[in-house]
Amino acid sequence: MGIQERKYKYGIYGIIFCLFIKESVSMRYSVVMRAGLFLLCMQAVFESCNYNRNSHGGSTPDSNGVVTNSYDSANNLNETKFSSSQAQQDNAQYLMKGYSSGLYEIKAADEARRRSSVKEVRKLAGLIRETYMGLNRRIESLAIKKQISLPSDLDPEQQDLMNVLRSERGTDFDEDYLRQITNDHKSSLILFDQARKDGDTDVIRWADQTLPAVQKCLDMINACQRKLDSAEKR
Repeated sequence: MGIQERKYKYGIYGIIFCLFIKESVSMRYSVVMRAGLFLLCMQAVFESCNYNRNSHGGSTPDSNGVVTNSYDSANNLNETKFSSSQAQQDNAQYLMKGYSSGLYEIKAADEARRRSSVKEVRKLAGLIRETYMGLNRRIESLAIKKQISLPSDLDPEQQDLMNVLRSERGTDFDEDYLRQITNDHKSSLILFDQARKDGDTDVIRWADQTLPAVQKCLDMINACQRKLDSAEKR
């Protein structure tokens, strides 16, 4: 339903609500009629709240519109806001890419916890998910401070990787999951190392704090992979 249609619908609900108040006070309507009007009004409130939540991909944006619906829309907003400063655009890119990587790691970990039949892989996924939930909360705080828009979903390439994972099970899934997150962590290390060189003070501090956690996750992934390789040789 489009925005105009929703406005019309809620306008009708508003009229019904006014009638409900007026007629309830005068007691002209029966108890059943008043109950029906009340339920219609409650439906309007519920749908309005649900629409506001879903229009932001399930996330609630702050007053600066930090959370948006897609990677492209977040990128476009940042380019507009920071059109006069290449340095600020670069900062926005670092936070956007770091945040999007975190979203991908969380979603991939959720798939691993559901689909993997290997205890070590499920345990690894749980640890990675917990790590990136914390890292993304840190990015959100910094983005609010710097008025940088963040995506609420994956970029197209990450979504393609997720689609592959969701089509696999068993050994194929485990191998692909470990391969994907290994590549993602290596790319993230390069990203954060670059942010330490080119970012402003806030971004440099963020990158310095994030790099050890990303490296620790990569070490855990490599250890898990070695353990699986060793089990296959037995």
